[in-house]
Amino acid sequence: MILLAAAATAAAGTGAATSAKLEAMLIFALVALIVPAIPVGARVFAGERAEPMLTRLRAWLTRDNALVVAIICPVVVAKLFVDGISALT
Repeated sequence: MILLAAAATAAAGTGAATSAKLEAMLIFALVALIVPAIPVGARVFAGERAEPMLTRLRAWLTRDNALVVAIICPVVVAKLFVDGISALT
């Protein structure tokens, strides 16, 4: 949600036409949907054959959740910080 708000703010501040802003937000949404669509697509298209891979992926995410969050959160914060500083100058 924070990234969506940041993307909307960035798009609104460009001065582009409304249609261009809408197009940018749709592209952002499609790119954002790719990651969660991968396991869903694997389950839909591969069926039971995807089960071992999805089980391993779930175990890894559960086991290393703190590490994943510890890597992603500072990256997001740094990106938003840099965008905020650049907007001030």
